[in-house]
Amino acid sequence: MILIGMMLAMSGCVRSASAVTSTESEVSAADPSADARAETTAHEPYIQGAAGFFHPDRPVTRAQTAQLLLNLGFSQPGTASFADVEETEWYAPAIAQLSDLFSGYEDGTFRPNGGTTMAEFVTILCRAMDLEEEALTREAGPGEPWYTPYWTLAAEYQWFPEDFSLRGDMPMTRAMAVAVLNRALDRVPDTAWLDNHVEQVLFVDVRPDHWAYYDILEATIAHQCGEDGSWLPESVSLTPLESGVYVSGGVGYYVEPSGTLYRTPGILQLGGDAYLVADETGRIWADNAIHPYGNTLVCCAGNGKLLRNNSFHGFYFDDQGFYTSRNAEVDGYVAEILAACTDESMTQLEKLRAVFDYVRSYGYLGRNPSIADAVMSQEQAASYACKIFETGKGDCYNFTAAFYWLARGLGYDATAVVGTCRYTWGTRAISHAWVEIPMDGTVYLFDPQIENYNLRSGISNTAYGAFQVTYQTAHATYYPN
Repeated sequence: MILIGMMLAMSGCVRSASAVTSTESEVSAADPSADARAETTAHEPYIQGAAGFFHPDRPVTRAQTAQLLLNLGFSQPGTASFADVEETEWYAPAIAQLSDLFSGYEDGTFRPNGGTTMAEFVTILCRAMDLEEEALTREAGPGEPWYTPYWTLAAEYQWFPEDFSLRGDMPMTRAMAVAVLNRALDRVPDTAWLDNHVEQVLFVDVRPDHWAYYDILEATIAHQCGEDGSWLPESVSLTPLESGVYVSGGVGYYVEPSGTLYRTPGILQLGGDAYLVADETGRIWADNAIHPYGNTLVCCAGNGKLLRNNSFHGFYFDDQGFYTSRNAEVDGYVAEILAACTDESMTQLEKLRAVFDYVRSYGYLGRNPSIADAVMSQEQAASYACKIFETGKGDCYNFTAAFYWLARGLGYDATAVVGTCRYTWGTRAISHAWVEIPMDGTVYLFDPQIENYNLRSGISNTAYGAFQVTYQTAHATYYPN
């Protein structure tokens, strides 16, 4: 499992906040620091990452909570059995060994995959450390939650990291779990040693600026501590990540041959593959989605590689991985207009509004023959768009085609819809075209030619606009073919 790999149980049963395992260290008598390090404390890892990730913000399940405590040597088996815990499941031994610490549900289930709140985690930890009786001397007052005694005791023992506003109903995350456990068990990371010796990447998603960085390394690195709490260098077992791309949950990172994280935003070329590094954290998109890159688009597959010579949801990507309309003339106009109308400080919706306003500013000229199809073909849209891009004039079909390509150039799944429309020009519907774009489950209409008509007719686009409206809220009545 991601949270816990193989069980790393320590001998004995931990029963207090200062529980440790002391051993005689094997040091040379000629070592001047031998006396100072004669008594050592072994700290075994009790949690692991997977595939290069630690996933610090991932919630901890009830089953994972049990495995964590078992890894630390706690054991309080009871007689309870749970209908949804099969003996063959990875978490079954941990739940059996700690069943007295957990409360099942009225229906006889344990719900191993259910989340653990911070209050539940702290309560279970108090029970594991034989602190429940002490906790219950701190009674909950009127209106206070059931976990108040345990929460109060944990706060008094300083189990919670400083500078955090925590609530009992918050999900316990992996990062917060190790922070609480380290403090409860008096496992203090040697920050100075880690700063001086950990140069290579151990987890791609946990770096020195992460608030739980030291706690995570304390919980995942095998080491021994001297009497003063410092780590003994010869006891430390580090396993830096090998060079390569590591992907999980829609994001990836590249570890360089030097063992450091690659952090330069832009296109990363590795052999015959390319990746989009999103920002200076080194994050690579690996989410099967289209992303803007400068004034073009790329599609990042689930493994992080750019899609090449293939299409995705109607968007085609060339041999370099860049979006193309497959019409060089259209691509040239789109790139030029996007560069003139948009910049990186704008949101995607602001960019869409900017190119919409650009198109509505064209001149109106005559009417093209009516189109009987329900949507424009790619060839029709290219022809109509290039005409208005070149001449600066056109009718509703030209306006629609121009905005269609610009919207797609921004990554919107636009459709050039054809039909008829009734507006202020009378009760008779006339041939018309507009753009549909789905956003967050709602289909919106965009009609730059209607707003162009408003500008020419003295009608307020603030009151009668046609940008991001629905069929129900539009001021014109639309009838798709």
